[in-house]
Amino acid sequence: MCVCHNELTKDLTCCCCCPIKFGVQFIGGLTMVLTFYYISWNFFLILNDQVVWWFPVVTIALLIPLYVASGLFVYWFIKDRLSTRGPLTGAIILSLVSIFLVALWNVIYYTAIYKRDDVYIGYGVSEDKYQKFQKKYYLFKVLLEAAILLALYAYFQCVIQTYKDALREKKEEKKDEEDMMM
Repeated sequence: MCVCHNELTKDLTCCCCCPIKFGVQFIGGLTMVLTFYYISWNFFLILNDQVVWWFPVVTIALLIPLYVASGLFVYWFIKDRLSTRGPLTGAIILSLVSIFLVALWNVIYYTAIYKRDDVYIGYGVSEDKYQKFQKKYYLFKVLLEAAILLALYAYFQCVIQTYKDALREKKEEKKDEEDMMM
């Protein structure tokens, strides 16, 4: 049985159609899938003979904030409570930072360091296994992907904050209840 809302979150939605708790779970799952995608992509890029070996290594280092963000979401998945909801804002910020830094690193590397006119994506020695892209097109693709992810995660920041605020205990109400009991 799926429990995607309670009395405090029953009227809140994510993307205008699904319960907000499901939205936060989706954001966490997307963050972990994105982390896995970037890790595997860059490990395969190490096998690419067309780029220097340290380009994907630097990229993997720039993804450390995304790894931490995934860990914070896993921590929240284990138990949804105030102490695990608080760091979700930081997880989104870490994701934004990591996505931005990786996009910036790609632009710096392919415009200032990479001297070829075409970008070869693939692995192995034979060039038959590589996909060839014009440098401008490849950078456009990387920047478009980053812009979409940054926009999504900016929206996700609002969703997470709404979820946290809805489940936060109000201090004034708590004081009023204590005063009434005495």
